[in-house]
Amino acid sequence: MVNPGMSLEPRGETINLLTQFKTVLEYKWQIVGVAIIAIAVTALAVFSITPIYRATNSIAIEYRQNNVLGVADVYETGAGANSYYATQLAVLRSRDMAEKAVTRIEWERYPDFLKSAPSIFETIKSRITDEFPELAPIFGADKSAVVELTGVALLQARINAFVAATQVEPVINTQVVKVHFLAKNPVLAMESANALAEAYIESGFEAQFEAARRATEWLNERLSGVKGRLAESESALQEFREQQNILNIGSGKSVLEAELTDNMQRLRDAERAKNQLQNTYAQIRQAGDLPYLLQQISVLVEDELVRSTKQGFLVAEQEVSQLTPRYGPKHPAMIKAQARLMEAREAFQQQLRRAAQGIRSKYQIAEKNVRSLSEAVEKTRQQIRALDRQDYSMQVLAREADANSQLYDTILKRFKEADLSGDFQTLKARVIDPAILPARPHLPNKRRALMFAAFFGALGGIGLALVRNHLDASIKTGDDLEQISGKPVFASVPEAGRRLLGGSVAKMVEDKPRSAFSEGIRTIRTGVLLSDLDKNKRRILVTSALPQEGKSSVATNLALAFAQMEKVLLVDCDLRKPNLAKYMGLKGSPVGISDMLRGDVDRKNLAVHQVAPNVDLLPVGKHLPSPGQVLTSDRFRQLLDEVSEGYDRVIIDSAPCNPVSDTLLLASHVDGVVFVVRYDSTNIKVVQTVLKKIAKSQTPVLGMVLNRVDHKRAMQSGDSYYYGDGYYS
Repeated sequence: MVNPGMSLEPRGETINLLTQFKTVLEYKWQIVGVAIIAIAVTALAVFSITPIYRATNSIAIEYRQNNVLGVADVYETGAGANSYYATQLAVLRSRDMAEKAVTRIEWERYPDFLKSAPSIFETIKSRITDEFPELAPIFGADKSAVVELTGVALLQARINAFVAATQVEPVINTQVVKVHFLAKNPVLAMESANALAEAYIESGFEAQFEAARRATEWLNERLSGVKGRLAESESALQEFREQQNILNIGSGKSVLEAELTDNMQRLRDAERAKNQLQNTYAQIRQAGDLPYLLQQISVLVEDELVRSTKQGFLVAEQEVSQLTPRYGPKHPAMIKAQARLMEAREAFQQQLRRAAQGIRSKYQIAEKNVRSLSEAVEKTRQQIRALDRQDYSMQVLAREADANSQLYDTILKRFKEADLSGDFQTLKARVIDPAILPARPHLPNKRRALMFAAFFGALGGIGLALVRNHLDASIKTGDDLEQISGKPVFASVPEAGRRLLGGSVAKMVEDKPRSAFSEGIRTIRTGVLLSDLDKNKRRILVTSALPQEGKSSVATNLALAFAQMEKVLLVDCDLRKPNLAKYMGLKGSPVGISDMLRGDVDRKNLAVHQVAPNVDLLPVGKHLPSPGQVLTSDRFRQLLDEVSEGYDRVIIDSAPCNPVSDTLLLASHVDGVVFVVRYDSTNIKVVQTVLKKIAKSQTPVLGMVLNRVDHKRAMQSGDSYYYGDGYYS
């Protein structure tokens, strides 16, 4: 039972690794075979290779900065010690250094240096042509012949070969470099390694001498040029000051910056005043000179003069409204009141227009102030920018003049101090461990090659085993069979032998009741009984997908197992290749199904033969020309019903399902099917396809049997349906 708090993922990984390990164990001999082949091929290769010797020379290289000119701050690249050692390693590997070393070696002592070792094919070809000269034209011309080189071509060939044979190895966290040279001649390997180290140290002397000489020449040539550039830069700086009439850029810029600050403050005030009047000005423009629209503008109505004239207008209007009920329009008092009303209205409207005109004037003045102050601010900014440009140009010229002055002073000082003997410094490199004569070959390392061959051969064998297992679609455990079929698995029956003609497999339950095979058959019997608790499955059909899966041996032994508790009829319905009569020990050609169908035998007891206690066999008899028509006929159904009477169990052996359709026709006459699958042979898809066909006949598959199981592999795979060596073993 799975613990709910337990993570299932690690368990899955463990099972997967265990499965892979079991696969490796299953194919262990194939893996060993691949490893042996790899070792054999590697041994053939390494023992046919010409041995190569390696001589090693150790050089100590101390880091120092090359400061011949004394101007490291100007020309130093900042590479540092790492870059220095990388450069020295590149020098040791260079063709120039190889050429210097090649000229030190007496090549007449080593005539075979440029000759390449013959390949395995060329060696075999040479031996064949030596033994059989008449076969020489078949192999063609000898391509291993050395082309004679002279002069420059010979020198270049030696340099190329020397570079290819040289290995430069820095010792980590030290200042030591190891120089290796590989050659077929151990003396040449030693001499070449030492020659390269000597050439490198001498090249350091030559490089330092040449650097000092070139530095002195450069100082002499550049001094006059630097002096001229210094005079030109100082003259250009003075000319620029005079042309621009520059006295002190800093003070003039300060005045302009103060003026800019003041104008910007005034501009902000003017913009604020303009923004305050802008909304009222827009309303006045929209109202025009219409008094009734001007009265709706709050700013105008709040004006002191407008309020006073409006008050007079309201008073006159009230006086008219009071006189109207008492006097007519032509009454002198009414006429005077109307005249005062007209005069007050005119005064009020006139004052509204004057107030509106005042707002217009204020807005226009504010707008003009904003425009004039903006122009003043922009003009001041341009003046400041002009001063900045002048200041920048003057600083550039001043920096150039200062740089030229410093460079001139430095070079002049070094030129006065320069001394060829004083600047000349030797390269700080020395040989600390010269190469000695190698005692044994460096290549090939036979022991390491064979170890690698064994390791990678085994690794390749494991890979092939895993790939083969992944591509293998056969069934290897009862658990796999149950998973792909969806049916219960009765048992995984071990391999019992191949002597079918002797009857040892067909009667294993009777001959060897304590064997693991017999226990597996009895487990099948138990599975059938448990699936038939109602005891209505009397006719059991035993079949398989393909031939040679052991269904007949399962059928005969299952009949013998049931015979220990029931009376059993064993029927051979493999009408194409009947074998049960021979397996069960019947001699000659006993009568059976065919004789009863043709009417040659009219009694059941003549066609049924007793082959064991409580076990009778109904063989096929003579060959039937059309098995398909026989199995679908009503006469065959009546015959099967007739012979089944009086028996507790009928075990029917049929033909394989996949090659022919006899079993599918026969399935309609039985109560259940026991399906036999051969271990590590039957394909998963074949089993699934056949089970789908059987399902169409509406006959239930009672259970599956994994037959002819390999004992050791089943134990390794942990097949839960496998019963081991047997209870009695």
